[in-house]
Amino acid sequence: MKKLILMAMLALTLTSTAALAAVQQGEWTGGGQAGLHVPSSDYGDLAKAGYVLGVFLDYNVTPMFSLGANLDFNSTKAKDEVVDSFPGVDEIKFTLFNYGLNGALAFMPEAVVHPYVKVGGGMYNMKTEVSGSGVTADDTTNKFGFLGGAGLMIHPAGNPIGFGVEGLIHNVTDAIEESNGDKKSAQFYTVSGRITFSFSDASQK
Repeated sequence: MKKLILMAMLALTLTSTAALAAVQQGEWTGGGQAGLHVPSSDYGDLAKAGYVLGVFLDYNVTPMFSLGANLDFNSTKAKDEVVDSFPGVDEIKFTLFNYGLNGALAFMPEAVVHPYVKVGGGMYNMKTEVSGSGVTADDTTNKFGFLGGAGLMIHPAGNPIGFGVEGLIHNVTDAIEESNGDKKSAQFYTVSGRITFSFSDASQK
């Protein structure tokens, strides 16, 4: 009897997995994300943890491989000890707009829940804003950077809405200039929750 029940449960699992195939070739998905911005390395010595907000658009070239574009806004502030080292300065803000392209490889694309890895690159518009004594000054620069990481998506077929989590590490080249003129990369992590919406009829098949 137990063996029969186990076989029935296995059959139901396999049937459900096939019926809820999540990733379809030719499917367009877009969405938004929100999460943490965590500075690392030399950048981590300067800045506190902040937040990231973004939107994205992806196209599934195959069930396993997709190409995408993103626009993200990152915001954080300088650490208190950094601000205190500049007399008369009350606050230092860092904001980054990242716009770029990426590619993702999904594992188990036929499952409702599937992990993936991602790599990409693009431009990082970086703004530093210094405030003190009622005066505000800012400086903006554009740098190239790249990213890589992994995520987990939940996206049943027949339902245009999906959910997921994603963790990425970003490396922005020559973003930090030291007093002697040397330049270093700025590295930071983003960990975000994501919501997606399918714009294609493929998700209904």
